[in-house]
Amino acid sequence: MEKYLYIALFAPLASSLFVALFAARPKMLFTGIVASMLIGISMIASFILLIDVNMYGPLHVKMMDWISAGNIEIPFGFIVDEVSVIMMVTVTLVSTIVHIYSIGYMDHDKSFNRFFSYLSAFVFFFFFLVMSDNFVGLFIGWEGVGLCSWLFICFWYHKLFLSF
Repeated sequence: MEKYLYIALFAPLASSLFVALFAARPKMLFTGIVASMLIGISMIASFILLIDVNMYGPLHVKMMDWISAGNIEIPFGFIVDEVSVIMMVTVTLVSTIVHIYSIGYMDHDKSFNRFFSYLSAFVFFFFFLVMSDNFVGLFIGWEGVGLCSWLFICFWYHKLFLSF
């Protein structure tokens, strides 16, 4: 079931990076469709992980050591337990619906491609936050979610907004 963890985590990253290749170009409908499909694949993998965690218990994957110096050892890994898998299913379900809805909502926006890149990156960092097995990974996920939120807040940077 480890492969479903990788699919759920890295499909949004692949989506974000693929769509980012077209970020500076005019609207391309296929970028929204590809992004939505990859987030949908991540949702299916999350549902499979939900079933697996309920049947066999938590899944822990240690990919490598980030820091190993003296008595300090900080691994780079992910854990999928009951709480994190519920968050994964919730986030991917909502994100899939938002991706599909945004294809029509952002139809006339000139930054259509950039929007989908940010949206997919948000899902990736949220997964990183939820599945991390230590505080360093949690911090990176939290900062990534914050960065994506800031990018969304500044999305229409060219528009003049009135302040009071």
